[in-house]
Amino acid sequence: MPSLLAMDKSLAPRRVVIVDDSPAFLEAAARLVSILPGCVLAGAWPAPHEAEILIAGGGADVALVDFGLAQGRGLEVARRLMAADSRLAVIMLSL
Repeated sequence: MPSLLAMDKSLAPRRVVIVDDSPAFLEAAARLVSILPGCVLAGAWPAPHEAEILIAGGGADVALVDFGLAQGRGLEVARRLMAADSRLAVIMLSL
């Protein structure tokens, strides 16, 4: 089975957006995504509004979203992001 990080070299890099209200996690996740093969950091924000604008414009392939974002409304945020772009893959995170 191929690695989750393996990627066909002919494909464009996956554009990743991170939405998390923890500054420390946001910074660490942004650094990690920026060094992952086949990924490029499209943005990292503590609030979902900027991510929604970028995603609605087709500027991301994957969104990492904090489940506990915005006082426990991370799932609602994920739904809005997916509604903005049905091709978007959303990965929910929880600590």
